[in-house]
Amino acid sequence: MRFLANGLELGCASVLWLVGCGGSTSSGSAAEAGTDAPLTEDDGGGGSPDAADAVAPDSTPPDGASPDAAPQEGGSPDGGLPPNPGVLACGSTTCTAPGQECCLGGGPDAGTCIQPPNLQCTTGPTQQCQETGDCPRGQVCCLGTEAAANGAYETLCMTSCQASAQACRTTAECVNGGQCVAVPNCRGRGWLVEYCTGASAPPQC
Repeated sequence: MRFLANGLELGCASVLWLVGCGGSTSSGSAAEAGTDAPLTEDDGGGGSPDAADAVAPDSTPPDGASPDAAPQEGGSPDGGLPPNPGVLACGSTTCTAPGQECCLGGGPDAGTCIQPPNLQCTTGPTQQCQETGDCPRGQVCCLGTEAAANGAYETLCMTSCQASAQACRTTAECVNGGQCVAVPNCRGRGWLVEYCTGASAPPQC
């Protein structure tokens, strides 16, 4: 009986030695893989559940972002101004739209805000908008078909720009599928003109 007990102790020690070493290259240990697998997981090897959990967060985009996130931002053109709905850049000041309009002066640094009932502007064209967000709902911002004497373009809020180009700050607002582009020095007068490509009568810059 003592001999059998010693044999059992020796056999158990051999099994524990094999498992502790992460499995043996002998054919015997491969045949016993079904019984060794649970012990290998308890041993904290590379196939543990903790390792799988560490990889899972990497498969999900940060903050649930979708592949369409970048296109939805619209993309401001190089050399253009960032979107600022409801605020018109007007010389050294800003006007509130819709409601106020910018009365452009002789150059890009000159301009004053006007509003009804006084909408007279004698120094240059007026701008009601500079992007879709400056217009009432359902309307877009349209450039005039011709530049004024000082090289600037008037803008109007309309339901459709028809032949004239749509003014913009981002590509996302271009209703004709074009891209928003910026011309920093239109007609050599220093005026920044941003518009959607694809119009039959684009600004002559």
